[in-house]
Amino acid sequence: MGQRIQIVFKVPETYYYESNPNNNPEGLLVYHNQWLYGKSFVKYASRLIHALEYLITEEDGARINWERIVAQAVNYADYSDITNMTESFPLSGSVRPREYFNNLLKESGSALGFLEKFDNNNGYIFIEATPKGEIGIGILNGYEDAEEIKQRDPEEYVKLFYTEDKYADDEKLMECISRIRQRREVPVLVALEKLRKNLLKTTEENPQPEPSPQVSGSADPTIVLEKLRGENDG
Repeated sequence: MGQRIQIVFKVPETYYYESNPNNNPEGLLVYHNQWLYGKSFVKYASRLIHALEYLITEEDGARINWERIVAQAVNYADYSDITNMTESFPLSGSVRPREYFNNLLKESGSALGFLEKFDNNNGYIFIEATPKGEIGIGILNGYEDAEEIKQRDPEEYVKLFYTEDKYADDEKLMECISRIRQRREVPVLVALEKLRKNLLKTTEENPQPEPSPQVSGSADPTIVLEKLRGENDG
């Protein structure tokens, strides 16, 4: 049940100094939302962009704590509009979620294969941040909306759910569509595939020991996904 979507963030490396345990590689963060589609999906994406751009201006260049910034932006997008309040949550309980999702991407065989691992029927919001803190966005539909997953303009995505007469007079929606269109459009599958190949190359050049087990009390992301699928089947 529900209009299930994922919000995928591609964030740049965070570097403090050599051997600092808070250093983090370029990588992915993934959030799940159980009830976003159509107009609410696009409005959410617009709020998310607004929050990220504001929060980034308060940070210190290469030392941006992307995990914190993303969590704050998602929280804003979830609750700042009383007419469209919702709830999103991270899909990894790992203390180093970028490494978890980077490994999942490497093992998936393709960018599309990575996206298809998630419980999704109404699309993906993909946010890419550059090292300079510039935000780009890409939108993909889900398999419930069309026969194949494709990149969509925000209004094109809305049209998968409504005829134009059902949304054209929604001024807030049209403002959100305009805001998204003013940002750099990221070709989602291309960006993911480029990252996947870079990760594979880095792994070949610098093989790493097996990662240590997750800390006690952290959720296994595969268990989270399976639990969601079970709830949706019920």
